[in-house]
Formats: sequence, C-alpha cells, structure tokens
Amino acid sequence: MKFLTLLSNAAMVVALAGCSNDQHNNVLAENALTVTGSVIYRDRMALPDNAQITVLLADVSLADAPAKVISTVTFPSKGKQVPFMFTLPYNVEQVNAAQRIAISASISIDDKLLYTTTTMNEVLTNAQPTQMDLVLERVSN
Repeated sequence: MKFLTLLSNAAMVVALAGCSNDQHNNVLAENALTVTGSVIYRDRMALPDNAQITVLLADVSLADAPAKVISTVTFPSKGKQVPFMFTLPYNVEQVNAAQRIAISASISIDDKLLYTTTTMNEVLTNAQPTQMDLVLERVSN
C-alpha cells in the first residue's frame, strides 16, 4: 500500500511539474475528497439564530496522544433546525489505511457547548463509510 501511495505521489509531482496555476489547482482538486452527512439531536428544543455547528475530522489512531485534526467546518444555524447537512473536505494525502479516522460534531451558543457527539464515529479507513449521520447528546450544565 505504501508503494502505491509513493507511486501516486510521484505521478502527481511529475504531473504538476509542467502545469500552469489553473492546471495545478485542478490536479490538487482531484486529491480533495469529502465526508458528508447530517447532524441531529433528539431534544425538542429550537436553536437560536446564533447557534454554531462544528464538524471535525480527525486521526484518532494513537490512544495516548491528542487527535490530529484533518479538517473542520463551522457554520451558523441561521435560524434553521436539525437536521443540519454537512460536507467536510479533506485531502487524500492526509489519510492512509493504517489510520483510524473519526468524525465528531458539536453545537454551541455564544461559545458555550450545548450538544456534542458521545460515540466513536469512524469513517474512511478500515472499510468505514464516507457518509455519517451524527446524533448529538445534550451537555449537562
């Protein structure tokens, strides 16, 4: 697998060598992939307009080390309610088959955490999906 990754990276370097900026951006865009899904919570509570939804993709392979963030997206609720759909981009070069990649989400209001994921939600590697629907739990205050 490492040989194929090295071969792929070498091919990309060769392809980029004679490219214009537009061509270079197109080659890089081919390496950008996405994880998609939705964020919900089960409480019957409407969120205010200023609620912020954050979705995070991270390498959680090492048990005794902090997760390495691969990608994150934050967006306002703008008065909308669950489910919140998301598309989280990541670069294929940041992920390899030996990693455990997990996705998590949270909802905060005025920087105060209100909801968060409480389960491991693996994606991408180890035959895991690229689409995930996340169920958040209310944080006790």
